[in-house]
Amino acid sequence: MADEFGTDGLGDEEEEVVKVDPITLAPDLWMAVKANDTTRALELIEEGVPAIHVDEETGWNVVNWAAHNANGQLVKKLLEIKGAVPYHEFKKEQTDSKKSDFVKDVVCTTLVTSTPLMWAVFKGNLRCVWLLLLEGYSPDDADEKGNTCLHLAASSGQLGILQALINDGANPFLLNTYKNSPLHVALNTKCRDIIQAAMENYSPGNVAQMHADNIEFVSISVLCDC
Repeated sequence: MADEFGTDGLGDEEEEVVKVDPITLAPDLWMAVKANDTTRALELIEEGVPAIHVDEETGWNVVNWAAHNANGQLVKKLLEIKGAVPYHEFKKEQTDSKKSDFVKDVVCTTLVTSTPLMWAVFKGNLRCVWLLLLEGYSPDDADEKGNTCLHLAASSGQLGILQALINDGANPFLLNTYKNSPLHVALNTKCRDIIQAAMENYSPGNVAQMHADNIEFVSISVLCDC
């Protein structure tokens, strides 16, 4: 029986579902991670939103913020969806470039002078440090004052992190802009002892093998989502 409009209900159109391109939500993922909103960030990751957004002013991407917030769960998830790709691409470009006029813009410079690994060390989060080392972030990247992750760990007395960096092949001889090595800025005797032992045993030719050994012996508890 026809209704009062004469349509008999047969002409009703179903509401069209508008699909959103996950790429357009990349800034939303960045904001969620910056705000340390784990629930929202995981929802967006589940929806297939990629970890590609980089802030134009700071050069920070989602992995930077996850490490800054010492959020190991998000660091792991973001690395799984290739959040470290911009870092690795820039490092490769640095290695491959033979040009004397190789110039780094603000974003690219930040990729190696304010890395997630530096922030994980600064925050004292060993799990994040392990995850980032396993992903291939270099402990020898230096900030704008030439401080490497070893400088940061030594100056703050982070013994576990200091040893993890050394086990991964971090160079204990690198100097910051003030000509200080990690040994010079070590907070206490225990830190100095660890660094001195590293200086006695360090060999650039063994770094790749040290990193491989580090991967092999990492505790499974570091890699879980707990």
